[in-house]
Amino acid sequence: MGRFLDALARRPVDRPPVWMAGQVGPYLPEHRALRTRVGAAAGRDPAVAAELTAQPVRRFHFDAAPVFTDPSALLEAMGLDAGPEPMGLRDLAETIDLAVDRVGHVAETVRLVRAELPGDVAVVAVADAPTTLLARLLDGAEGLRLRRAMALHRGLLREVLDRLAASIHGLLRVQIEAGADAAQLLDPVAGTLPVASLRARVFPAAAAALRGLGVPTIYSAQGVHHGLEHLRTVYASCYGIDWRRPLVEVWAELGHDVAVHGNLEPAVLLTDPTTVAEETRRLLGAVGGRPGHVVDVGHEVDPSTPVENVAALVEAVRDGRPPPDRRPPRVG
Repeated sequence: MGRFLDALARRPVDRPPVWMAGQVGPYLPEHRALRTRVGAAAGRDPAVAAELTAQPVRRFHFDAAPVFTDPSALLEAMGLDAGPEPMGLRDLAETIDLAVDRVGHVAETVRLVRAELPGDVAVVAVADAPTTLLARLLDGAEGLRLRRAMALHRGLLREVLDRLAASIHGLLRVQIEAGADAAQLLDPVAGTLPVASLRARVFPAAAAALRGLGVPTIYSAQGVHHGLEHLRTVYASCYGIDWRRPLVEVWAELGHDVAVHGNLEPAVLLTDPTTVAEETRRLLGAVGGRPGHVVDVGHEVDPSTPVENVAALVEAVRDGRPPPDRRPPRVG
């Protein structure tokens, strides 16, 4: 089953699993080289997307691989376009309808990744959460129009979020049916919203997107400490914890019957290998080996992060032991 899925189930492991959640790869020179070569086709070509997914595992032997997807894939499958002109809620409510046959390239990406990576590396289906996707459609993820809609158009907003949640659920299910072992929702916009909106709209929409998938689920929202008492209403298996508060404090408030991933300060990875190792060991010491912790940074890795700093993080988690020799063949 592998350490990652064991951690999500809060089973004891010999060491905590380590991964980099979300679409993180631009810090790798091989990622940048491939993206430069293929351009906008990266997320639409399953072989390229599979290669981008496999690269971090190939280099660092991470315990899980979040699937690289084009953020516009779901929008296109719903007939939508996050262009320069924001869409209105009524237009969205009348348009949103996922055409599963238009995300076949995402399913093929998962199949390629699952076939190439070792069986103990979890493949994680990835999608934006309903609120973050709606923010992108309304005003390019700035959040102002979204907050206005939360205040003025409650009934219509609920309809739009319900339709987005159903479409996102469909996208995640396509990836799971293709071989993904877990599902993750990314919700960086959630932290910009007030508690009332988190409780009434954001978390229920995320829960609907994850409900009934039949695999462990991960909800990674940023800056939602002000709504922490309501976060468990997403009913995920694992929650992402950012760097703003000590992980052990947040985990205690959430309850230790769920798993967490995080929460190394991303800026630490911009320092030097010695500092990265020290901060990683400090985090591990605070957790004290409690089952259910997945080591990760508290947000996306900055593209300028030195590769040797990521290697120092991984080595510190493994306590200086060499990684297993499980170099998969190159995909694509």
